[in-house]
Amino acid sequence: MLTADPSSTHPTDVRDAIRLADALAQRRFVEPAPPSIRRLLVHLLWRNDLDPEELGATAVSALKCDEMLDHELLRAVLCRVTVKDVEVEQAVKALRFTFLERMAQEQALPLDAAAPLMAAVVEQCHRTQHVYSESAAERTLVDRLIAAMNNDVPRTHNPELALRRLAVCAMYRPIWTLPGAERAFEASAGADATPLSDTLAELRREHREELEIQRDIRTLGTITDAMSASVQAHYEVHPYPRWLTLRRPAARPFAAVMAERFPDAVLPATEGRRASILVAGCGTGAHPIHVAMKYADADVTAIDLSRASLAYAIRKARQYGVANIEFRQADILGLRTLTQRFDAIECVGVLHCMRDPSEGWRVLTDLLQPRGFMKIGLYSRQARADMDADRLLLPARRAEVSPERFRALRDAMIGRARATGIPGATRIGDFYSTSGLRDLLFHVQEIEFDLPEIALLVRDLGLTFLGFRPEDALARFRARFPGGSARDLALWAQFEREVPDLFWSMYVFWTQRA
Repeated sequence: MLTADPSSTHPTDVRDAIRLADALAQRRFVEPAPPSIRRLLVHLLWRNDLDPEELGATAVSALKCDEMLDHELLRAVLCRVTVKDVEVEQAVKALRFTFLERMAQEQALPLDAAAPLMAAVVEQCHRTQHVYSESAAERTLVDRLIAAMNNDVPRTHNPELALRRLAVCAMYRPIWTLPGAERAFEASAGADATPLSDTLAELRREHREELEIQRDIRTLGTITDAMSASVQAHYEVHPYPRWLTLRRPAARPFAAVMAERFPDAVLPATEGRRASILVAGCGTGAHPIHVAMKYADADVTAIDLSRASLAYAIRKARQYGVANIEFRQADILGLRTLTQRFDAIECVGVLHCMRDPSEGWRVLTDLLQPRGFMKIGLYSRQARADMDADRLLLPARRAEVSPERFRALRDAMIGRARATGIPGATRIGDFYSTSGLRDLLFHVQEIEFDLPEIALLVRDLGLTFLGFRPEDALARFRARFPGGSARDLALWAQFEREVPDLFWSMYVFWTQRA
C-alpha cells in the first residue's frame, strides 16, 4: 500500500522516495495505471539514489497495459533497467529493426524527435550486452551500415547522419568494437547535442576509463589454479553483473548492525579499531560498494579474478565517492598466505564456481577473526532443477559457443517456454543479458548443493549456522514451522522439498566462527 501521495511525482526527500519505491515494487498492473502513477514511476526510475531494477517488473507491467504508448515511461525503462520480459523484449527488437531498416534505406529520421527513443534502445542493448538475436537479413544490413560508417570522411557535411548511423550500429554491436566508431564520432562532431549524442559519448567514455583503470589494478597473491584461470577468462569477456545505481543505505557502526542482526551472538572484538571486511568474489562492485556504504566504521577489501570486473567496480566506487574499499585482483586459493584477519567475510555466488568449493571455503574460514561472521551464497540443486530442460538444449562445451549460437540457443529456450508453459530459465533475471545468461547456464564451472551437504560443510569447518537471508524466506519458514528453530537445517531441507523454488536464486546464509 502506498504510504505517500502518489500524485506527488517528484518526492524530494529520499525517505519518501524509498517508501514509494518499496510500495510500488510490489505492484503488478493488469489494467492501465493512472497517469500520476506512471509519472511517479518515471521519476523514481531516473533517481540515482535508488536501485531502478527494483522497480523494473512494476514499470514493465505498466508499460504492457498501456501497449507501450507512454514514451516517457518506455524511455525510462529502457534507459534504467534491464527488461526482463519476453513480450517487451520482442517489441524492443522490432523497434531496433525499424531503426535499422530506415537507416539502410536512407530514410529520414528527424533527430530531434527520434533521438530520445534511439538513445533508449542503444542503452537497453548495451545493458543486455546485445543478447537479442538477429536475422541473417539484419546481419547483412548491419555489416553494410558498419562498412558505410567506416568509409565516411571525417566531419562530413551531414553530422546528424553520421550520428544516427553510429547509434543504429551500437544497437547491434558494442560501440568500442565498431571499426569505424572513431571516424563516426569525428564525423558527427557538428551535430547538435541530444540524448543520443550524450549516450554514445558516455558509453565511449566509460569504456575508456575502465581500460585505463585495468592498467593500475594491484594483485594480491597469484592465480595458479587451472579452473580459477578458466573462470577468470570467462569474466574478462563477460563482467557480471552490469549495474547502474544503488540504493544508498544509512551508514551505521559494524557492531550495531551485527548485534541487531544476531542479538544472541558474541561479536568479534572491534573496540578501538575499524572493522575489517572481505568481499571475496566482488564482481563488478555492487556488493562491496553497498557493504562499504552500510558500515560507518569499516574498511572493505574486495577481490576478484577478473580485471575487467574490477575496473567496472572501481569506476562505480569513484562515481559513488566510496573511499573505504581496496580492490585487488586475487584468487581465493591464493589468500592462504595472507596475514590479515577479517571480522566479516562475504562470498556470494562464488564458491560454486571453484574446482573444489570446500577448499575455497576453508581458506576463507581461516581468514576470519575469532567470532567473525561469514555470509555465503551457493546454488540450490533443487531450485535449479526446472532449468534441466534448458540444459538439454546446450552443447557439451557450452562455454565456448559463438555469440550467434548463444543467441540461437537462447531463442530455443524462449520457444520451449512458450510451447510447454514451463518458464525454465526465462523466469530468472539473468536470462535477459549476455553476461547474466552465460553466468547462469553457460559457465565454465558450476557446482550445485543441497542443504544436507551444506550442513556437513558448516560442521566440518567448525562454523555455526546463523540463518538464511533474505527475510521473505525466513517469514515463510516461520509460518510453516511456528515453533521451529530457523537455525535447524534439517527443517529447512524439509521445507525446500515442499517448496522447490524456495531458494530459486541461491542459498544465502550467515555463519560464525567460534
